[in-house]
Amino acid sequence: MGAEYVAAVEFEVIPADPATGNDVFVISPPTAGGRVHIAGNTGVSLSSGLHHYLKYYNNASISWGYGGSGNQLATVPAASALPVPTATERVASPVKYRYYQNVCTVGYSMAVRMCG
Repeated sequence: MGAEYVAAVEFEVIPADPATGNDVFVISPPTAGGRVHIAGNTGVSLSSGLHHYLKYYNNASISWGYGGSGNQLATVPAASALPVPTATERVASPVKYRYYQNVCTVGYSMAVRMCG
C-alpha cells in the first residue's frame, strides 16, 4: 500500500497563519486533476493535514507500533475511490512551537522499542 496513492493526493506549501504566525493546514475539495488537495506551511503541518484526512475522511491512521501494528489502514479505499472533501477545511495550530516526542518518550517508549 502506498505507491498507488501518490497521484491521488497533492500537497502545496502555503504561508503560516496570518493572524498568529502559527502552523496551518488546509484540506480542499479536489483540484481540476481530481486529486485531494492538502496545503500547509511546514512539513509538520502537511503531515498533520494528511493525518487529519486519513482520520476524519477515511477512518484510518498511521501510528506507533511494533512492526506496523499501530497502523490502521484497512478502511482506506482504493486510490481511485478516496473520499473527497466537499468544503475547504482550515486548521491552525493553537500554539507557536511544536516538537516531536518529549523527555519521557526516550525514557519509556523508546526503550521498549529498542529492546523489544
